[in-house]
Amino acid sequence: MGIVLKQASLSSFSSYLGALIGFLNVSLFMNRLFTYEEFGLRSLLLDVTVIIAMLAQFGTGRSLVRFFPFFTAGISKDDKGLFSLTFLVSLLGFVVFAILLIVFQPIISHYFYDKSALIVDYYWSLFPLILLMLINNLFEQKLQANSNTSISTFLREVLNKIVTTFLLVLFYFKVIDFEGFIIGFILSYLLNSLIYYFYLKNTNQLRWKIDWQFFNRKLRKIYFRYSLFTVFTNLSGIVLSKLDIIMLVFLLNLSAVGIYANALYFCILITIPSTSIVKISFPILAHNYKKKRFDLISELYKKTSINQFLVGGVLFTLLWVNIDSVFEFQKEEYATGKMVILILGITRLVDMLTGVNGQIINASKYYPFEGVTSSFLVLIGIGTNFYFIPRYGINGAAFATLISSVSYNVVRVLFIYLKMGLSPFNSQTIKTIAIVLVGIFVGSLLPNVGNNIIDILYKSSIIALLFIFLILKSNVSEDISSLFQKIRSRI
Repeated sequence: MGIVLKQASLSSFSSYLGALIGFLNVSLFMNRLFTYEEFGLRSLLLDVTVIIAMLAQFGTGRSLVRFFPFFTAGISKDDKGLFSLTFLVSLLGFVVFAILLIVFQPIISHYFYDKSALIVDYYWSLFPLILLMLINNLFEQKLQANSNTSISTFLREVLNKIVTTFLLVLFYFKVIDFEGFIIGFILSYLLNSLIYYFYLKNTNQLRWKIDWQFFNRKLRKIYFRYSLFTVFTNLSGIVLSKLDIIMLVFLLNLSAVGIYANALYFCILITIPSTSIVKISFPILAHNYKKKRFDLISELYKKTSINQFLVGGVLFTLLWVNIDSVFEFQKEEYATGKMVILILGITRLVDMLTGVNGQIINASKYYPFEGVTSSFLVLIGIGTNFYFIPRYGINGAAFATLISSVSYNVVRVLFIYLKMGLSPFNSQTIKTIAIVLVGIFVGSLLPNVGNNIIDILYKSSIIALLFIFLILKSNVSEDISSLFQKIRSRI
């Protein structure tokens, strides 16, 4: 867990620095400068880009991380061309999806011309965005395979948001218009790609020649079979997380997407530590599975459940008790997304409580199960969105996401328990849940004093101190307690 915590801490620091910059971008600039449609379009472009860039890899991105320990020996950086093969397959995938986007452009333009004309106007931006996102993903996966996520997190979470701030300032002073902002946004991913490339090149982590003698027919068969199954797994995981936005734009409009995306942004803040832990955990799980160290896998499974849920619970409580004050800094209509924050917040907490279940399955011989079941759950997600969105609008989209995500995690937890005898829960789980519930209850009792900034500061201080006391007193997490002891010893 030491490597996980070290990399997760570095990644989380970058993520929260980026989150602070992102919060200022969203609350002080985008929500005030952009129309609801423009804000919604930016969110939609990102989500569509993420989905297609993932699909274009045909599952080879996950295979790069999964099989990296088998291609390298010890501390060797020579992956025998595994990255090169992944790169070639991904570029081929981009060409395939670029052709599909061109073929379906008339149909898509006709559908959205009246209800969301901005989609038609900026359809062109998908092509460079997808290509650059794809290249960024490849370099990031290469670093992840080497158990190095802090650099990629800094580029994605901090540098990109600093560039966005610069673009928004230019937009505010009318140096650029919205189209100029989109172009600058695309160029920020080009900047990331160049930094990735020169870093990997200077650290001798790029090998373009494929060692076909090592990468023999048997290994290729295993590699591509795993990639095929992870296409469905990745598709389901990404689609389940982006389905709400996609369905909203089809069933409602870009304005609804803008309000929903604003609420979703706050919930993403809750998951930043979890995202960092999950990314660094997968290569470690793959290594331990190769060594048949199920004791270490079980330990990591339980610790990630406790630590993710505790940190996520604290962040959710801080967000929920202050949300009315936060909305005062935004346009009035964004406050209609309050229930979305509650529903999606609960969704994220359930996901964190169930630990790194998906990563354990993908690192094991049972990885085909993940693809089959997750594809089935996508169908559930589509059905629930079709049912709830027309009836309950953006709240319906959030509730559909809750149903899909909880179902997804329950199935995975049960499967791991039945097949491997592993569970994310132990005697500390009930204590952990109780601590979070107590924090939420106490936070809901705190009165407002009439000033939004003072309200946020005093409520956050009380909640933070309460959680620190409860966590240290109960000692539910050895890792968090140890971290506090180290901090105290240095003061």
